[in-house]
Amino acid sequence: THIKNDNKIIGGFFMLNNLSEFKDGMENQVFLMVKNCSKDVARNGSEFQKAIVVDLSGKEYGMMIFQNLINFTKPVVLKATVRCSLYKNALSFDMLSSEETTDYKLVDFIPSGNVDVKDTWQKLMSYVGKLSSSEKMLICEILKEHQNKFVSMPLDIQGAFSYKSGLLDATYKLTKHAYEYALEEGLDTNLVIISSILYYIGKVKTISDAMTYEPLDVLINAGVTSYTMIENKAKELRARDDANIDNDENKDGTKEAHSKFDIDDETLRMIYHIILCQNKSVISGIPEAVVLKMINKINLEVEGMKMNLKGSENGIVNSTNTYAKRLYARKKEKDK
Repeated sequence: THIKNDNKIIGGFFMLNNLSEFKDGMENQVFLMVKNCSKDVARNGSEFQKAIVVDLSGKEYGMMIFQNLINFTKPVVLKATVRCSLYKNALSFDMLSSEETTDYKLVDFIPSGNVDVKDTWQKLMSYVGKLSSSEKMLICEILKEHQNKFVSMPLDIQGAFSYKSGLLDATYKLTKHAYEYALEEGLDTNLVIISSILYYIGKVKTISDAMTYEPLDVLINAGVTSYTMIENKAKELRARDDANIDNDENKDGTKEAHSKFDIDDETLRMIYHIILCQNKSVISGIPEAVVLKMINKINLEVEGMKMNLKGSENGIVNSTNTYAKRLYARKKEKDK
């Protein structure tokens, strides 16, 4: 078998870059991230494992382990010896042996989306500049606490925007499209900007650094988590102002009669409503909520289709993580 020159030879094995390079009958080493692993018992009474692994291309695969079972409680990076075989007209992978390695980190297995983080962040902040001081305070206080994850993590573990800085990219696109629509239709653009920028913020708590779902994702979900984070921060900012108000004096000795954080209750309730309308059970009661809900749906579906069609030849393409299970790849025009 011809192996590319950039593959390493380790311990007598060719070190392949990705599982897509395997062919029927091949047995080689490859670096993998094991996301999760479950144990089962075969009919003959022997134990085996079903693992979900990710290779360095960021693609996810199912893998069987019949010998040298692994025992890790958290996602881990392994240097694994894998055998590939044909089963029911599809390639199947068995992990024969493995060892934990520090050659790669967990983050190395997240696919790159080629997002210009600095440029995207600056463009997102240009919308913050359109807001009042209190509205800026609410957004900036929340983002400051979670900035590292917000600008680096994917929007989700799989599907649309599931690449490095996908959360930032999805937030910017939602904000841009929703703002333009709200401006055209004469809606409350400030309300749309605030809600768009904080729409997905709960993801920083429902997805772990190891790119697995936290219990919070199942028990509450990202939308409700976003709402809770915004509500808690609004209460904190009000409490902070109430605690400091006695120290604010005018030149004539009178006390300041207002808080610096002055977003009214009605506006906050509308923000909460827009965020919670991500859940199918919550019916949109204001037009701004409809705008974000629909644009979010469009962005996710279009991005999911683009990811599935990327690199596909002309014809029907089986799809994952989109409503349509079959897509059509249009024939590309040849360069003139």
